[in-house]
Amino acid sequence: MIYYVSSVSHDLKTPLTSIKMFTEILKEQDNFKTGITNEYLEIIEGETDRLTRLINNVLNYSKIVNGIKEYSFVRINLNDCITESLRIMEYQFMMENFRAEIFLQDNILLKRIRIQ
Repeated sequence: MIYYVSSVSHDLKTPLTSIKMFTEILKEQDNFKTGITNEYLEIIEGETDRLTRLINNVLNYSKIVNGIKEYSFVRINLNDCITESLRIMEYQFMMENFRAEIFLQDNILLKRIRIQ
């Protein structure tokens, strides 16, 4: 099962990588930097990122179920974890016209499982 999921994940990621690469190239062109075209390119880029995350989640889940992933506990800075999570979700927030205000305290540490 893991090999099937891995193969399908790879087959889905390959075209997504190409789509993202060409989107980035187009965004660098002067005639695409403003207007509705740039907005569409932002949407394409955001959706490819979202699909890539979903594919990675399916692959990771399959590895967890099959006992392939190793885990260890590490101390992390909770503020960094929250900031990174919000950065990852930034596109989806934008698409839903959602705004997050963040108020964080300094030096909060948390134990987290690190998946290897």
